[in-house]
Amino acid sequence: APVHAPTTMTLHGHLTQPAGWTATLTGAAGIVASTTGSGTSPSITWDGFSGGLPALPGTYTWKLTADDTFHDVAVATGTFEVGLPLLG
Repeated sequence: APVHAPTTMTLHGHLTQPAGWTATLTGAAGIVASTTGSGTSPSITWDGFSGGLPALPGTYTWKLTADDTFHDVAVATGTFEVGLPLLG
């Protein structure tokens, strides 16, 4: 089932070794959320808004990259669907 904007959602990951990481959520209009951190438990929370309005329906991409100072790699990526905003 799709996520209905503007519902808040959180994605969590796990790295086997501590590293600096970046998590991004991207829609048709570009990046809607991005965060960075370090350690083994990356996560990103998105409020379901894009440019101050509920996000448009469509396919959104999430991506987690990690940098252990030797390698900068895409650790995981995937998609999710955003549906029409819920009414009332």
